[in-house]
Formats: sequence, structure tokens, C-alpha cells
Amino acid sequence: MKRIVGALAAAALLLAGPTGCARTVDGTAVAPGETLNSSERGENDKLDPYGFANGQCGPLDEKTIVETVKAAQIYQNFFGALCYWVAADDAGNLIDLLYAYYEGGDVDRDRTSADGMGQKTADITINGRKGFTSTGPGGSGCGVTVPAGTGSLTWWVQYRKGGDSCGAARQLVEHIVQTVL
Repeated sequence: MKRIVGALAAAALLLAGPTGCARTVDGTAVAPGETLNSSERGENDKLDPYGFANGQCGPLDEKTIVETVKAAQIYQNFFGALCYWVAADDAGNLIDLLYAYYEGGDVDRDRTSADGMGQKTADITINGRKGFTSTGPGGSGCGVTVPAGTGSLTWWVQYRKGGDSCGAARQLVEHIVQTVL
């Protein structure tokens, strides 16, 4: 009897699972690298200049990122809610980079989270925007967070050997502040 009940329960889950999450989403699908024209975007679907759209991760192009961190090569290995790159300088030393834009994010809340994770934080002001820097254990990586649009943005840079992580993260944020904000 237990086998029959178990089999029926498994069958019910298999039948309900795929249909329970199915729904139709209105809109136009866009492949990476393509754009929507203004008539295809709804009033509430405007592209955010700090976020992730048109196959690009944030408002900076890879050339600007490479020049800022003094890399010889760069590889973007994650593109989604966060953007992550691994770069290398001429000597082959690796550099980890992360860009994040949190719509609805709050710099004070972000700082409280960084403090809670044991990171060392310090005040920073970039073109009148008050934010903070955060460094992880050992100080090899550094993030810079400032308010942007309706949220907050962060650049995190970690040179695995040598390099000025905080200086590079600050420069990347400055590029955005000077060109977008």
C-alpha cells in the first residue's frame, strides 16, 4: 500500500510541477547584443543606464575596464545579476573584477552588510556622491559603492598579486560617475 501511495504522490508532483510554474510573459524577446527600439519598450520597461542591457554589463565597455586595471586580456565569465570578469596583466597575474547595480539598493544598508561580513569600510566621496570603500580580509580586494539612479552600484577589484585594488575600483566608479551620473 505504501508503494502505491508513494507512486501516486510522485506522479502528482510530476504532473503538477511543469504546469504550476507555467505562464505567458508579454513583450519582445531580445538576443544578447540586440536592442529594442522605443516603440518596443513599454513605459515601465526603460533600459537602465547602470544595469545590464543590450549584451553589455553596466555602462563601461571592456576597453575602459582593461585600461583602468592595466590588463593585457580580460574574460567575462558571468553575466546576470552581477557581472564578473577575470583579467590578466602582461606578467600573467590575475585580476578579479565584479560590477553590481542594485536597483532599489541603499548605500547605508550596503555598508551595514559589508560591516556585518567583517569587511573594513571607510567613507568616500566621488563627485559629490557619498559612498564607501570596503576591503576584505588581508586587504587584497577592494570595493567602492556609491548611490546611482534609484539604487547603488559597486565595483570590486582584487589583484591576486600586487596592484592597487582600491585605486582601480575607485577609477571604475569615477568613469561611471563622469559619463552616466
